[in-house]
Amino acid sequence: MKKNIHPVVAWSLICGIAIIVLLMMFVQLQQSMQKPTSSQTSKEAMVVIDYGNGKMRRFKGPIEENARAWDLFQQAIAIGGISVNVTDHFVPQVIDGLKDGAGGKHWSIYVNNTKQKFTPFEIQVKPGDEVVFKFE
Repeated sequence: MKKNIHPVVAWSLICGIAIIVLLMMFVQLQQSMQKPTSSQTSKEAMVVIDYGNGKMRRFKGPIEENARAWDLFQQAIAIGGISVNVTDHFVPQVIDGLKDGAGGKHWSIYVNNTKQKFTPFEIQVKPGDEVVFKFE
């Protein structure tokens, strides 16, 4: 003797399974949108020029292996059309008309919120780093 499944039960099962599948797909999509993939974040860094008066300019761009803060700075000034004068040791003396030492302020370099003692040419940076040139 063969029993047939009632159509209401069959459609209820089909709809229930379809809803579960759609929910799982939605959750996966949400997770993939919230977490950037390693390829999106692994090859970029941020350069910030902080003029010390509330004005800041931010530049996010690609970074290669063995990059230096100087490399990122050059990209930022080229993209932003920023005028810069540097010493023979790659230390910024003037950025956008603000001369090092003017008003007792100097250009300082920070990498990930840590003040650096070296020149931008000597500072190695890696993907995800933030390099800040701050007039303080």
